[in-house]
Amino acid sequence: MNNQILFINSSQHLNGNTVQMGMRLLKKYDYKTLSLINYKVGFLGQSDNNDELDKIFTEIKNCKVLIIGTPVYWHYMSGALKTFIDRSSESSLENHFKGKHLYFFLQGSAPTELSKESILYTMRKFTTQTEMIWEGAATNERELHLLKVKFEKNNRI
Repeated sequence: MNNQILFINSSQHLNGNTVQMGMRLLKKYDYKTLSLINYKVGFLGQSDNNDELDKIFTEIKNCKVLIIGTPVYWHYMSGALKTFIDRSSESSLENHFKGKHLYFFLQGSAPTELSKESILYTMRKFTTQTEMIWEGAATNERELHLLKVKFEKNNRI
């Protein structure tokens, strides 16, 4: 099945706040959820025959719109998302992200402005390096509503 919309949940929780925000953003749409916690992805430089990064890339290759949500742990994105970005940026890998439309959101218990700025900077750089189209980001409920309005305008059903 060719999934048009892929939501990547980078939380350790399969039905936590990150997933709940994703569900609010994508209400009314058919989409697939991919939870990074369900995949074995080694750190950059590790060699592991059981690594499942290619399974994630297959899902990404089959979508047009990518939604990434992360909780804020220790003032930064989740370790799962950071590892995914590190590994996705390896120059020897095929670029499965090119042309994908990226919507991003973060959530946490009162993340600092510096945390939000740092995470958004990293995500924008990742978007540029992988040749995705940055559609916007949300760092709170009000911004999530605005991101949803933009998403719905760009993805009429």
